[in-house]
Amino acid sequence: MYAGFRVGSWLVEPSLNTLYHNGRTVRLEPRVMEVLVCLAQHAGETLAKEDLFQEVWPNTFVTDDALKRCIVTLRRVFEDHAREPHVIQTVAKRGYRLIAGVELIDGRGHVSTGRLAAVDMARGSSKQWMKLLTIGCLALLVLVILLTIVNVGGIPISLRFIP
Repeated sequence: MYAGFRVGSWLVEPSLNTLYHNGRTVRLEPRVMEVLVCLAQHAGETLAKEDLFQEVWPNTFVTDDALKRCIVTLRRVFEDHAREPHVIQTVAKRGYRLIAGVELIDGRGHVSTGRLAAVDMARGSSKQWMKLLTIGCLALLVLVILLTIVNVGGIPISLRFIP
């Protein structure tokens, strides 16, 4: 089980949306953390904006501004600069690339330089919660529609025996 990962000298705990550095704790919005995790899973690779949109905002229409806001937030936290990056590089007309070193941290504090596929486990719990919430909302909507049809269609809810 993985507790998180390091980006440079920062400890990242995706399940808590939290970063730690030199005694400082920074909490991120969930979408900002998802952008960071996605970049970390593809550390060193240029990740197209479209891929980030599909991963972080699946089946949702968002503008480039949402992604730019997340990148600006991450750069501010990491004290990174777009013109001279040491963490996140903008690749013109293509996307973004995490250029800082990435290391996995397991539950016992051991470091691994493997891919961050295991970080999906930490993100999976929030995605499962969203799926359950979506299913619950859909079930409630179906119930409301059925009750509306029953009442509008003239079908009595309580049947009477008419001789």
